[in-house]
Order: sequence, then structure tokens, then C-alpha cells
Amino acid sequence: MAAGDLSNISGLGKLSIELLETIGVDSLVTLSKGDADQLLIEMIQANRILNIRKKAPTTVELQKWIEQARDLTGYDPDSEVVKLEEVVPEIEEVLVAIPVNGKDLVSKGIKASEVPAIEIMTRQERPNLAAKPQPTRPKHDVAASVVKNVRTPAPKKEVKPRPKPHKEIAPLQAKEQDIRTRTSKGLNDGKKEHSRSYIRGVLYPQAGRLKLAAFIAILFFMSLPVAMLGVALIVLNDELLWVIAPVATAVLGLLYLMFATKVKCRICGQPLYVSKGCNKHVKAHYIPVLGYILPTSLQLLFFKWFRCIYCGTSIRTKE
Repeated sequence: MAAGDLSNISGLGKLSIELLETIGVDSLVTLSKGDADQLLIEMIQANRILNIRKKAPTTVELQKWIEQARDLTGYDPDSEVVKLEEVVPEIEEVLVAIPVNGKDLVSKGIKASEVPAIEIMTRQERPNLAAKPQPTRPKHDVAASVVKNVRTPAPKKEVKPRPKPHKEIAPLQAKEQDIRTRTSKGLNDGKKEHSRSYIRGVLYPQAGRLKLAAFIAILFFMSLPVAMLGVALIVLNDELLWVIAPVATAVLGLLYLMFATKVKCRICGQPLYVSKGCNKHVKAHYIPVLGYILPTSLQLLFFKWFRCIYCGTSIRTKE
């Protein structure tokens, strides 16, 4: 069991791990950095489409999984918080208003509009401000006379909205079940939920085309070794009858290029019957030596559902 495996978390089942991987949480490191409320919203949306669990987990369950992941990885969310003192430098100067005596201005021939209204006070002088007594305002203070002439606006009256006439509200109508995301009633009666025969996943809109492409892909990949054997017999023993094998394989290859390679996953948009040179989903259908495409095609034809080899989404062909 890998150190970063989600199965190390107690209480986290296979279906929950599958649902987390669907939204991109595929390791303990990713889970430890997640937010419970945000993950819950994404899991509810994914589960509504893919129908992986009967119901999405609760916020309490998600928070417990996240805390376990942080204990296992040693991740501390508080270590990434930047202190305010490190971002905002301490203010060295403040602006303070100083009252001016009107008589002194008149005696010196200075207009009130020419006097600056602020003075710079340094940080060292700031503590002495509380200790100094505030000067009393003289009777003929210019600032005081200006304040007396300013009228305070009358408070506005609150305008109450008029009550709207009562209207009868129609009852809510239940929406019909969407067979694209949920299977029809009775489809899986008598089947175990975790069995291979349990049909699940998103409904593919063109099921007939999907089955035809799977059938062609199976015939093409199974005919390849027969064609190689036929070519060897023709070269070594001059048995021209075996020329049928490579010709049939060429025809099947043409049909494979025309039909099978054009079928794409409705979730990720990748071709379902073409194996690219990239990482495949961990839950994709795979058999050693045979690869991905042949097992995926057999799974589709026999069990009416399969997983995309790239995104791992379950896709079904029956309503």
C-alpha cells in the first residue's frame, strides 16, 4: 500500500475513493489541502451525474478524512498563512488636525484659507499627545464659528413598501427521472450493486453505434495474429489459400478506422477504441498482453456497460 494512497484513511470506502478521484482528488496530499465545503459541492455534482454512491458524504465525514490526510502527510494549513505585519509596514507618521486661533490670524494679517489644516506628527511624539492637555477653544475661534453656521440635515423618513396582493402559489411539480444519469426502474433488480453485471454509469445516446464499434474492434484485433500466421504460411509453404486472412484483416482494419476510431467518450471526448501513448485511468479495463481496447469492448458487449480508459467514467448502453 503506497504512502500517498487514499485507502490509508479509515472510514473511506471504495465508492468514496472513486468519487474523490472523479473530481481530481487522487492522493493524500491533494486531499489534505482541500476544503470540506468546496469538496462537498463538487462531489454532490459528480455523484448526481455518475451515480457512484447512493448519496454524497456529509461535511463531517469529509472533514475527518481531510484531518487524517493532514496527519499522514504532515501538512499544516496554518503554515501558509502570511502574517499581516509581514505584508503591511508599520505606519511611521500620522496626520493630526490642529485648531488655530482666529484673533492671532487677524492681528498678523493672515487669511484663514492660507493656514494649512494638518501637521505632521512623528511616531516618537505620538505618545505625548494624550499627556498634553487640550487647549480650550476661544470665543472668537474661526473653526467654532464655521461649525455653528452648519445646519444638520433632517432625518429622512422611512418609506415602507406597499404590501403586495396575495397570490396563490401553485404546488411544485416533481421532475421526471432523467435516464441519462439514472437507470430506469427495474433494470438492476436482483443484482448486487458491486457485481460486474450491475449496469451503471451515464447513458450513451448512440448505443447501437457503440456496440457496432466494439464488435468491429474485437474482430480486428483478434484477426491480427491470424493474418500474421497466414503471411508466414504463404511465404514458407506457398499456401495461397491463407491469403484470405491478411485480406480479411485489411478489410476489418478499414472498418475499424471508419467506425471504431470515431466513437468518443461523452465526458472527456477521448476516442474509446484507440489506445494513446498516455497514462490510462487506474480503473480502466485492462488485461496483460491484450491491453485496454479488447477488454473494454468485451465488457461492453457482455455486461452492457464499461469504463472509459482515459477518464474512468462508467458508461452504459441500456436505459
